[in-house]
Amino acid sequence: MKSDDRPAIATVPADTLGQPRRVVAGALRWSRTLAAFRHRNYRLFFSGQIISLVGTWIQTVAEGWLVYQLTNSAFLLGLIRFLNTIPVTFLSIFGGALADRRSKRSILIATQITSMLLALTLAALVYWKRSEEHTSELQSPDHLVCRLLLEKK
Repeated sequence: MKSDDRPAIATVPADTLGQPRRVVAGALRWSRTLAAFRHRNYRLFFSGQIISLVGTWIQTVAEGWLVYQLTNSAFLLGLIRFLNTIPVTFLSIFGGALADRRSKRSILIATQITSMLLALTLAALVYWKRSEEHTSELQSPDHLVCRLLLEKK
């Protein structure tokens, strides 16, 4: 790295602990902005997260579509969306404590595998609903409510 490529370091007023802070001053360069992509593990994490998030978005739309198709009820559609937020709201504190004590990698793997299994469960329920011998099993949104309560990390 050339000496002129290095950003200037500025000292700013002390934080609440009385420690002076050093921050980068000046313009950011694109080469430094995307520097994390030089590391193979970050590229794998980033691409895996993109795939996971796109899958989550598709699943969210499909769940809403399925609930509305099965019930024709805007209320139940809203209820399902609301129920999606409950586990995140109440389990975030415990998830943070767990993340402080366990390996982040193993937590990521476990949550991704759990999400995949729950998505496959929903796919199987929808598939069986379409087959004639299991039509009565998914007529009520109870299956969806239970699965969605278990789903969120």
